[in-house]
Amino acid sequence: MLQEPAVLARYEEFGSVTCCAHGCVHVQLGHTVMVLTEEQYLRFVAMLADSAASFEFLRDDSRRGDYGNG
Repeated sequence: MLQEPAVLARYEEFGSVTCCAHGCVHVQLGHTVMVLTEEQYLRFVAMLADSAASFEFLRDDSRRGDYGNG
């Protein structure tokens, strides 16, 4: 007996994150779908959070004109 997937997030015209009855997390972006275990999903989210923080740091540096040239 499968239940409906639980929608964790949905951004219209971008993608969604759902959790199925088997406990897998389905990350859909456009035509790409990743199916992850709960552990893999949480690690993926941590990796994205780290990369977003690094991206913001790099973006702030480029706005100041500081490109690592001492």
